[in-house]
Amino acid sequence: MKYLIVEDDPNLRLLWRSVLGEMGCDVSEAATLDEATSALASQSFDAMILDLYLGRDSGLSLAMTVETENPGCKVIIVTGAADVSEANLRAQAASIVSVHRKPVDIEDLMGVCSRLAAAPIETDRAANA
Repeated sequence: MKYLIVEDDPNLRLLWRSVLGEMGCDVSEAATLDEATSALASQSFDAMILDLYLGRDSGLSLAMTVETENPGCKVIIVTGAADVSEANLRAQAASIVSVHRKPVDIEDLMGVCSRLAAAPIETDRAANA
C-alpha cells in the first residue's frame, strides 16, 4: 500500500514511516498542508495518516479534498484535541476511517493500517464504530 503521512512533528513522521516501511508500505511524507496538497496533486495514495491540526491549519479540509483529488484514499486521523468527536469528523468526510488520540498507540494505529490492506473499508468502519 502507498501511504502519505501528514504530520508536523518530525519524530512522529519518522516513527510512522519506519513502522509502515517495515510492513512493506511505500511511504511519502508532508509536514504542512501545502506539501500534502502538492503530494496529492502529483501522486495517488491508498491511505493517509493525517494530523487534524497542522500548526494553524486544519487537516479536515485535506480529508475532504482527498475525496475528489484521490478517490478511494482512506484517511486515518490523529489528534491531540480532546474535544473532537469521531462521529462528527466522519460525518464531514467519508474518507475518514479511523480517529486516534495522541499520544497514539502505535499498535492500534498499525492494526488499522493492516486491516486497510487486508479487507474492504466497510469492515474497518464497523470495527471502529
